[in-house]
Amino acid sequence: MTIVKSDHIAVTVMKDILLGVIAGAIFVTIIIALDYGGIIRVKSAKRLRNQMTAAVADPAFIASLEEEMEVKFMDVNEYNEKQEELNNVTPLFEKYKADLTSKTEELEKLRMEVDPLKKEYDRLVNDPKNPIKLWCGDCNWPRGGPKKSCDARLEFTIDTYGVAVIEGKIAIMKDGRCKKSE
Repeated sequence: MTIVKSDHIAVTVMKDILLGVIAGAIFVTIIIALDYGGIIRVKSAKRLRNQMTAAVADPAFIASLEEEMEVKFMDVNEYNEKQEELNNVTPLFEKYKADLTSKTEELEKLRMEVDPLKKEYDRLVNDPKNPIKLWCGDCNWPRGGPKKSCDARLEFTIDTYGVAVIEGKIAIMKDGRCKKSE
């Protein structure tokens, strides 16, 4: 029974404290409002109002507030410019979003076409009978002139004749040149 009375007293005290704080805040607000309206004159209210106005006008105070609150305060003109910029960007964003969707769909189609070809390519490249496995790029090109590697000859063949890498290697290896010993 005493537990209930002590809980009741604690609740009553907390309620009285809360109502007192609220009433005090309302009273101070009313006094400041009356002073601001010129109905009464309170020196401390005017001093408090001046200090608050000076604090809000201080750029360092505004910067610390912006940093603490993680926001950016701006005037109406700057806000309107940003809003206009956002309004102009939204249609572009929608266009780019549609382009991205179509390109993603196209990429998926191409990927579906390439995957089987890639598997076949990997199978052929890794086939032990593949003659490209015998390519010796570091070997010296066995023809006259300054010593060059087979890779340099391949680069010359690609640049001169416009062939693909594998086609160039096969053409060079056809006569038994640039082959590793089996």
